[in-house]
Amino acid sequence: IWSKVLSGNGNEFITSIKTLGTDIYISGGYSQAFTFGTISLAAPAGGFDDAFVMKLDAQGDGVWGVKGGGNNDDRALCLSVSNNSIYWAGFCNSVASFGGVNLNPLGTLADIFICKLDGNGSQLWVKRYGGNFGQQINGMSQDPWGNPICTGNFYGTCSFGAGFSITENYAMFPAGNGDGFVTKLNAVDGTCSWVRQIKCINGDNNE
Repeated sequence: IWSKVLSGNGNEFITSIKTLGTDIYISGGYSQAFTFGTISLAAPAGGFDDAFVMKLDAQGDGVWGVKGGGNNDDRALCLSVSNNSIYWAGFCNSVASFGGVNLNPLGTLADIFICKLDGNGSQLWVKRYGGNFGQQINGMSQDPWGNPICTGNFYGTCSFGAGFSITENYAMFPAGNGDGFVTKLNAVDGTCSWVRQIKCINGDNNE
């Protein structure tokens, strides 16, 4: 029916796609400035990948696009779209800026980011969660009230705010092969409602 190309002088890649009615939403990452129809995204500041999300209409033409990132790799890995809310999430490194909000690193490796947008692509809030050994959100949905439910993986200890920390179940090292998690956040401000850990109890294995 139609095809479109995201094309610049660097790498552009799409990691997630969602639809709502006839609208289409895509997210991913890119390494140099590129233009898609009337939407132009500036080059990443540090020469590494930045994250992006775009809304397209039924013909595949761009409606709006936003980006986020800093001086290291930042990438959007998932989307969740409903009549209530638009969320995009993934991982970020170093100091990363989303919608004019600077997110400071919580450790030396990648942290989680999650952003909420309104229907026009304006940012309502952004949160950064994590620890010292790397973590990311790679799947997301919503409950009937628009609260995001997120899944991902982490290493070492990961904090989702005061009272909501999980620690990888392998005592021999501060970080082993990594555990999984599922967490529910509040639609109003992104604070954590609960988090549950998926872990191996018999040794150092990946979840």
